[in-house]
Amino acid sequence: MIHDVQAKLEGLERHWECVVICGGPAGAIAAICSAKAGLKTLLIERHALGKHKVCGACLNHRALRVLTSLGLHDAVRRLEGQSTHSFWLKGFGGELERRVPEGFAVSRSRLDRLLVTAAIEAGASVIDRVTATVEAPASSAADAQPNGTRGVRLNSVRQQNEICIQAKAIVVADGLGHPSLKSTEFEERIAESSHVGIGAVVIDGRDSMPWVRPHTIHMAAASGGYAGLVLVEGGDVNLAAAVDPTFLRACGSPEKAFSALLGEAGFPSLPASTMSLGDRRHWRGTPSLSRSINRVASERVFVVGDASGYVEPFTGEGMAWAMHGGALVTRSVKIAVSGDLETAEADWAQDWRRQIYQSQRTCRRLAWLLRHPTVAKFGVSIAARFPGLTGRLIDQLDVELSA
Repeated sequence: MIHDVQAKLEGLERHWECVVICGGPAGAIAAICSAKAGLKTLLIERHALGKHKVCGACLNHRALRVLTSLGLHDAVRRLEGQSTHSFWLKGFGGELERRVPEGFAVSRSRLDRLLVTAAIEAGASVIDRVTATVEAPASSAADAQPNGTRGVRLNSVRQQNEICIQAKAIVVADGLGHPSLKSTEFEERIAESSHVGIGAVVIDGRDSMPWVRPHTIHMAAASGGYAGLVLVEGGDVNLAAAVDPTFLRACGSPEKAFSALLGEAGFPSLPASTMSLGDRRHWRGTPSLSRSINRVASERVFVVGDASGYVEPFTGEGMAWAMHGGALVTRSVKIAVSGDLETAEADWAQDWRRQIYQSQRTCRRLAWLLRHPTVAKFGVSIAARFPGLTGRLIDQLDVELSA
């Protein structure tokens, strides 16, 4: 397997019009759109394709709209996930239920494989089990890359081989912390109060957790964070939570923290079968969630998805932001490839702020509310007593993203 990756690296072409780093939803869709636009495109993924990731697994109606525009709606439906149309929240002594526009829940491993396959079918080249590092911008004319490009260094995951490729445009979609940009002009800010993410998939979870409802996004809000659950394909239950790091350490393990959030909110705790070591669940974690970046475009680099700044989502907004950004950035990439860097970078900064950043405001406010139990308790109580207010809040979460 290692030798196979090394052979692919050694045989890889060195010059590309668009290089996309990371094959998650934002990166894969950027690669699909770039290839469909006729650009010579390379998609780079650090992990073996189809690796499970910490994610709520929910595609809301805006994410489905992006997939429909790419001709992928029916293919996603064939992944045998489950439609979602209800939101059920418990916590801080209150409870509310609300219908939401129809979405779809499916495991990230299946979704990512589908999107990367679609990128290949669109004409993109793909290489996995390879890390990518964007080179620092040229400090002088003597250091400038050839033919109006910027360099990207590629390594096999075990650092046994390295090559450098050149790209006219680079889309960075490598998630929280954007490791590919560590030695560049991009700088990151992490909120002091940031939660961390934990997640798992309970295989055949519907059998051991019969209270989990079909077609429903469940949310447990508690003093230590909040947890979400949803049924996906095959009766599995996807678990994802944003938790206070101190709370997580005090609980001693991700599964105990998740179970404590459920219990405090008023849901049944995780069953014993998921609390013991074994192969029924695979817990994963993330670094700090709430973070921002000093810029989203610079010197042929365009940052999309979680790498461009992350706000804790609630009913599938995170996937919608990623997918919409991956599709939207193609216009700026095409301008950069044509040679007009100033316009390309200004356009992406403006598009990102107007259509991604602005739509994150409601989630940012909700995340603040859930960190203040007294305010959160009052808010849940009011929302439960006055469903119309909840409806308007859901409408804000589902604000239209224009194409």
